[in-house]
Amino acid sequence: MKDTYEAADFVNANNGSTNGFDLTKSHDRIIDPIFVSDSLEVKKYGLLTEAYYNCFPSDHFPVMGVIAWLFFLIWPLGAMVESIQNQHYCERF
Repeated sequence: MKDTYEAADFVNANNGSTNGFDLTKSHDRIIDPIFVSDSLEVKKYGLLTEAYYNCFPSDHFPVMGVIAWLFFLIWPLGAMVESIQNQHYCERF
């Protein structure tokens, strides 16, 4: 198991993951981790830090990760298994 913050190819986290409902304070502690299996690839990690009318909806920022996995094709009808060489992955964000 691995932490997406440490494993990501790209990280967008300029501060910690909590805000205490205060726009003026910041820290660098990431206390809201996303853990994934070692078999998955972590493309991106980010904290969504925007305020709405100078207010936060929570005392924690939303955490986002883009996770990729390799998949295999069975072709034709289970006769041959091929690994996809160009590493297709699914991005949901």
